[in-house]
Amino acid sequence: MAADRARLVVFTCLVTCLVTCVSAAFGGDGEEPSSPGTFIKFLHLTAISSHVGMQIWVSFVSAFLLLKITPRHTFSHIQGYMLPAYLGLGSALEAVALATFIYAHNSWVWDWSVKVQVSALAVSLVFALVDLVYVIPVNKELIDRMKKIERDNDIGSVVVATSSAERERISELRARDVTYAGTYKRFVKWHLLSSLLNITGIAANLLYLFYMASRSQSL
Repeated sequence: MAADRARLVVFTCLVTCLVTCVSAAFGGDGEEPSSPGTFIKFLHLTAISSHVGMQIWVSFVSAFLLLKITPRHTFSHIQGYMLPAYLGLGSALEAVALATFIYAHNSWVWDWSVKVQVSALAVSLVFALVDLVYVIPVNKELIDRMKKIERDNDIGSVVVATSSAERERISELRARDVTYAGTYKRFVKWHLLSSLLNITGIAANLLYLFYMASRSQSL
């Protein structure tokens, strides 16, 4: 319970800071905007490109490779360490990208395209934080419960992606063990939620990059 309250406080503080920054930016004075300095541009491009690169690699490359070459429990063990680091660093990079974007546009009266861009960055940041603070801890707890039951039934030591026999044993365990079946069902729901948050964050960043590319004068 204390850990849940701590997560709630952290998340509330982060969202409050985000909303404050966005609200302040919407109050631009309408003056002719000055071009941000080279350092701000470098910081912004480094943050957004690094985060998108991480998102693509973790979501579509490393996860599938690990699933194909590591045993079930080894895969979940690696993911248990990798996902919090991925989401934590990704949130930090996205926060830098959002902060530098707002800084570069703080004297604008934002038009529709600027609002879309800042909204895309904000969505990616908030969804990563929700995944990190709320969803991943629940997933980890459910996975630990499943692993304990699976070990008791000698399941989890082979690569599920290449072993139809292992998949059949998992199905049989779900059919005969009500506790395992319920935990498995809850895990699937929370895992789908995590995936949805991640994919939406990726889509938001790609939308932002599209707008950035459409306004770029050179490669």
